Amino acid sequence: MPHRLTSLLGEHHIVLAFYEMAFADDWSRELRALNAARAELEACSAQVLGVSTDPLPAVGAWARETRLWFPLLSDWPENKVSRAYGVYDEGRGVARRATFVIGRDARVGAIVDGFADAGEHTAAVLSALAAFTVAPR
Repeated sequence: MPHRLTSLLGEHHIVLAFYEMAFADDWSRELRALNAARAELEACSAQVLGVSTDPLPAVGAWARETRLWFPLLSDWPENKVSRAYGVYDEGRGVARRATFVIGRDARVGAIVDGFADAGEHTAAVLSALAAFTVAPR
């Protein structure tokens, strides 16, 4: 079933977290850190969506294994979302790690990437969300 960001906007800020592939520990650290920050993210009225270019069966299996509170979505086979956000790596056939913090008004407030530490990544996401909270709606 396709998900549409427009169905969430207005009610929530969106944290759109691209990860390279299911079952890879390097990528899962950031998602697990976002998972641990559920209370803070919900307090900011944020909905997290994890997106990879893995086929749906792989994403579904990994979602069941990780038990994250937010949905993991498959951008396979056409990778339209990854391409639209400029994170699709043609050479490797995967979306590179990047997190887009999107306001209720559909404006991208921050692109969070390049953090080696998952805790720093989550702190940067929360900081970007706080800027939306302070700004008028």
